Amino acid sequence: MLKNIDWLDVSENHLSGEIPRAIGECLSIESLLLQGNSFNGTIPSSLASLKGLRYLDLSRNRFSGSIPDVIQNISGLKYLNISFNLLDGEVPTDDVFGNETQVAMIGNNKLCGAIYLRRKRNQKLSFDSPTIDQLSKVSYQDLHQGTDGFSYRNLIGSGSFGSVYKGNLESEDNIVA
Repeated sequence: MLKNIDWLDVSENHLSGEIPRAIGECLSIESLLLQGNSFNGTIPSSLASLKGLRYLDLSRNRFSGSIPDVIQNISGLKYLNISFNLLDGEVPTDDVFGNETQVAMIGNNKLCGAIYLRRKRNQKLSFDSPTIDQLSKVSYQDLHQGTDGFSYRNLIGSGSFGSVYKGNLESEDNIVA
């Protein structure tokens, strides 16, 4: 079995079906990269048993249903990307994920609720329906610099309309996508 595996990357392989429940038996896994496949069904509750999981990327698949509550039970999670799936329901409140967790969930058009940007000073800025006055104009140079030249390590997800990067814009004093 794969109980002692630390890192599993099967991204971009056109895999399909549900995530095998045996993944939940990989007790020492820190990184699980499943993006860019055709996995479907719901996000399995067996992921909650992965207490050492730090990096989870399920983006660009065909997962459906709501964002499972079990994700909040992964206490050490630092990065979660569930972008570009078929998820629906309520977006979890910002406190569901720890202060240190980076979460990407764009491209799930049936999700509803507030979207939060975590500010450097641990302030929350809610953008339920931003107006033009709330949005700043940003130059290409600022975007290029803030994303470290659109570095792959800052890539959150990509789809038919292009790629989305996280960046740190000095003029905004927060991390943006």
